[in-house]
Amino acid sequence: MKVVLASIWRNWSRLRSLARKNGFEPVFVSALKIMPIDISGRLTSYLRNGPYSWAIFTSSTAASIFFKADVLVRSIYGLRIAAVGSGTSAFLKRKGIKVDFLPSEYTTEKLAEELPANPGSRVLMLRSEDGSGLAESVLNGRGIQPYRLNLYRTSFSNRYINGKRLDGAKIILFGSSKEVMGFENRLVISHIDGFKKRVIAASVGPLTNATAMKLGYRVIDIPKAYTYSSLFEMLGELKNEGRI
Repeated sequence: MKVVLASIWRNWSRLRSLARKNGFEPVFVSALKIMPIDISGRLTSYLRNGPYSWAIFTSSTAASIFFKADVLVRSIYGLRIAAVGSGTSAFLKRKGIKVDFLPSEYTTEKLAEELPANPGSRVLMLRSEDGSGLAESVLNGRGIQPYRLNLYRTSFSNRYINGKRLDGAKIILFGSSKEVMGFENRLVISHIDGFKKRVIAASVGPLTNATAMKLGYRVIDIPKAYTYSSLFEMLGELKNEGRI
C-alpha cells in the first residue's frame, strides 16, 4: 500500500524503514526544511541563567544541532536529562548521554507536567523556535524556572511537490501541524480537493490531526504513543484487518 510521508529530508531513512517494516511503500515529499539558529550572541545569557538541574531535549533535531556545538555539550555534563520522545532518547543514548526521564505521553506539555524537578530549580529547554510556550507556562506554574534556548526553526520547503508522484496513494502521514501546512503550501496538483477525498491522513498527535481535519482531510485515530513507530504499527494493524 502506497503511503505519502510529508516530512523533512533528515527523517527520510528512518521513516522509509518503518514504512516498509509494516508493509507500506513510502513516497517522500519534502514539506519543511530545518534552519539552525546562530546562538553565539546568546551564550552569555545562557550560561548566566544557570546553574540548571535539568536539560530538556524536545526533539532529535534539537539534540542533533546541540551536539554540533562543543561549548554546549560540555555545559550539560552533570545535569539530569529529559527527552520528549523515544526517538530523541535513542539519539541521546547513541551520543553516550543517559536519559533520566521520559514523559508518559510524548509532548512537551506532558513532560512539563511530570518532570520530577523541585520548585525553585532551573531547567534548560533545548527546542525549536516554532514550539509554543505552553510547556514553559506549565513549568512556571509549578515554581520551576525554564530557560528556553531555541536551536532551530522550520520553514516551508522551496521544492514544489508534483501531484503525479502521489497517484495511487491511500494514506498521507504528517508529523506536525507545520508539516500539514507545508504540504499544502508546496503541492502542485490540479484537483487538491479530489486528493483529499481519496486519501486518509494519519498523524502522530492530536494537534496535528486537528490541523489536517481543519484543512479538509479525512483523518483516523492517533496512535497510543505519539511516535512514528507507534503510528506505523497502528496503520499496519488496520491494513491487516482490512480497515484501510
